[in-house]
Amino acid sequence: MSRPWKDRISPQTRLIMDALFDAIIPSEGPDRPGAIDFKLVDGLLDWFGDMPLAAPGFVFVCRLWDFAPFTLLRFRRFHRLTPDERIRIFERMEAGGFVRRWTFVLFKSAVQAAFYRNPAVWPHIGYAEGCLSPLPAGAKVED
Repeated sequence: MSRPWKDRISPQTRLIMDALFDAIIPSEGPDRPGAIDFKLVDGLLDWFGDMPLAAPGFVFVCRLWDFAPFTLLRFRRFHRLTPDERIRIFERMEAGGFVRRWTFVLFKSAVQAAFYRNPAVWPHIGYAEGCLSPLPAGAKVED
């Protein structure tokens, strides 16, 4: 059996992915941990590793995103920008044309889905159990 994708990526690729994920889900202290606090790169690659071509495809997309600032005439790679500059790049991508906006929305959605599917995140967002869990005793459903 081959090695898991989280063990196959280079330190440079991990740096790029950490920068991207941290810009989407930054840490705001111990009460509001972010992507890096939960090792989202490993979690996402484990999740995508079960789907054929998903992990290598997503790694490729992350490496491409590292060059996104060039499309906005910022001549530094994404992982080398300051946190504020990274946010501005994402804001410009969201406000861009149809292709630019939806490329960013799909990328951001995949990162957020990987983050929020982690059970360790749930207590930090007030989510206790699965969405199909029974109501607590005495709770009433209002129409």
